[in-house]
Amino acid sequence: MTLGDESHRRLFFEDGDWQVRKSSVHALVIGVGDYPYFPGGDPGAATSLPFSFATPQLRSPPYSALHFARWLSARDRIWRNYQDDAVGLGTIDLLASGVSGLGIDADTAQNVLEPTLDSIDNAFAGWRERCNQRENIAVLYFCGHGAQHKRSVFIFPSDAGKDAATMNPWGRVVDFTETHFRMSKCEALTQCYFLDVCRGGLDEAPEGAHILGPNPLRRPDNALTNPIYFATKFDYPALGADEGQPSLFTSALVDALERSAIGGRPWLVTPTSLSDGIHHLLSWHQHDSHPDMAPQIPDREGSCIPRTLYELSSAPHVYAEVTCVPGKENEYAEFTLSGPSKCSATREALRKLIAPGKYYAEVRVIEGKNKGSSQRSTKERVMPPVHRFPFQIN
Repeated sequence: MTLGDESHRRLFFEDGDWQVRKSSVHALVIGVGDYPYFPGGDPGAATSLPFSFATPQLRSPPYSALHFARWLSARDRIWRNYQDDAVGLGTIDLLASGVSGLGIDADTAQNVLEPTLDSIDNAFAGWRERCNQRENIAVLYFCGHGAQHKRSVFIFPSDAGKDAATMNPWGRVVDFTETHFRMSKCEALTQCYFLDVCRGGLDEAPEGAHILGPNPLRRPDNALTNPIYFATKFDYPALGADEGQPSLFTSALVDALERSAIGGRPWLVTPTSLSDGIHHLLSWHQHDSHPDMAPQIPDREGSCIPRTLYELSSAPHVYAEVTCVPGKENEYAEFTLSGPSKCSATREALRKLIAPGKYYAEVRVIEGKNKGSSQRSTKERVMPPVHRFPFQIN
């Protein structure tokens, strides 16, 4: 490839034919976990900052970015552009902290840059240029620190705060909202953005934050038509994960990307079905990993144009749940699910991945004050991503 400052660097993924194809998917994936100028970072680099975070150093963003990049690189889907033409995967550029600990081969690791502002700036320029055709699909993912002032969202490269003592402390923070506006001048008519960041409110507007991309002469009329999928709502945190694991949002996001399809034969994923799937699966994953935490509610900005993003190569499995309401009755009951994927009677509330199709569920209370009672659902069409069979026990 011969694009600007990136001409001698191999990307995380690069299809050899993308430059001669009419259209491709191009992705920029960034995971920032190490912040040397924040508390807990490099003792010789830490400085006084006009912002702070409850957890300055993050564990999950590099693994989250790698998890997302690996999903993108799998060849089990057919991407479709605004004309509904099939689109092949072109490139994935991955920037991540602590790449030596991510478990990827040395040849690939040497091309994964530390996500400093300069690296992000150069990678963004190369990505934007690769995307700059109407038939292309542009995908950007960022996981790391974030904040928000009114409607403006800011993301933090790994060297945020580097110039705080001598220059503008916000100079190495990226104004993502303005960057998103500027991408509206990119020719790619299908663009998707995923921000796995906290959105804590800033008391004052940052002055002089960095903006990626060229400045258009005027703000485009279609600046809000490219959806941004947020990990959480404004002024709320986003939950991380243990070392070596992707964050709660990214786990749910990749799961949603794999199964948020509508229709059936073909199984089509649209911007709206993806948004709905993220919402359902974030709740599902949090039930399993952070059941005692306040619910993390994802958000979306920008319109979702009714078009297909991609087509899955096979039917996605569905997360199915058979449970009592209230949940305390589960310990006294037995649960059965019958259909294409039969689940034998179990003493635990059913939470399983099953094939789509028509099912009926049954609950039998075998202990407690309601012993002997039973209920059976009508046959229901179970479709991805999530289907629940709640039984009211009086």
